[in-house]
Amino acid sequence: MLPNLIVPTLNRYDLLEKMIESIDYSVAHLLIIDNGGQLKSVPKNPDVRKVTILNMPANLGCSSSWNLGIKMFPKHDRWFIVSDDVTFEPGALKAWHKASTRNNFVISDEWPFFQFMAIGDKVVEKVGLFDEAIHPANWEDDEYEWRLKQHGYTPEKISIPHGHTKQGTVFSTSDFRKRNKITYDSNEQYVKDKIASNDISSGEWQLKRRRDNSWD
Repeated sequence: MLPNLIVPTLNRYDLLEKMIESIDYSVAHLLIIDNGGQLKSVPKNPDVRKVTILNMPANLGCSSSWNLGIKMFPKHDRWFIVSDDVTFEPGALKAWHKASTRNNFVISDEWPFFQFMAIGDKVVEKVGLFDEAIHPANWEDDEYEWRLKQHGYTPEKISIPHGHTKQGTVFSTSDFRKRNKITYDSNEQYVKDKIASNDISSGEWQLKRRRDNSWD
């Protein structure tokens, strides 16, 4: 049984429903972080024991959402995070669970690799959480993968049968596409500067970057 399944979402509730319907392996607690603040309910799935929907008043972005999900289950030894635009084929969740340990970081072997990930508590203790200065999306995965390697970890890429509507949120509206062109470059430069200075910290949420990179 997966102890948790953490799913950030923004506006593709249609894809989120398909993801939930594809769950065929026991999940103790499904946590949905709704950055759009509009979600009222989700389809029932007999393999999901408990569902919590957190309606956010503003978009936390990827890093902050992932961190919040981890913080909501502080006593768990692993955390399972998936994008709302992924669907699992039969047996995929079981294989994902089997591949995870307290001391590894498991991601997809298909781009974008962080579309689903399992992170052990020993990894978080050593590497830290995701950098919330990277907002709202893109380059948070590159930055974390770099930090992992600085601490001696190599992300374990696994092949499990699944579907993925790549960047379903980014390409859902013309406004998001325009904003993404700006924030992508901003986040890229932030990460390059961090690597150049060998800053292996978890970083921190920054008010100016949050306002400048807003998709709200």
